[in-house]
Amino acid sequence: MKKNMLIAIAFTLVAMFTFSITSEASSTKVMWGKTELKAGQIGKVTLYGDMGTFKVDGSRGKVLPAGGEYRVYSFRKDIFGGEYGLGGGLFVHMYGPLEYETPSKAKLALLNK
Repeated sequence: MKKNMLIAIAFTLVAMFTFSITSEASSTKVMWGKTELKAGQIGKVTLYGDMGTFKVDGSRGKVLPAGGEYRVYSFRKDIFGGEYGLGGGLFVHMYGPLEYETPSKAKLALLNK
């Protein structure tokens, strides 16, 4: 009986320390402006006017409000200049009222730590 009790206490302690270490490691966020820098992100766009998004098939997506910052995961060239991929299948035209920025090497180093 005592042996089972000791095993249960040891298992509980190991589980507590394992979960606390995992939560600390996942709580380190690299903030870049208003957004969190994520793996696979190549830049961000800051919108200076309301902008409509669209999907790959040409259908309309949602309208993004001015002042928002959105992660950019891809870039495509097209006959109109180019498009920034915001993830989730949504794109915005690069010639709209927006500013595109890439993360600094210091921010990328923090992300890849």
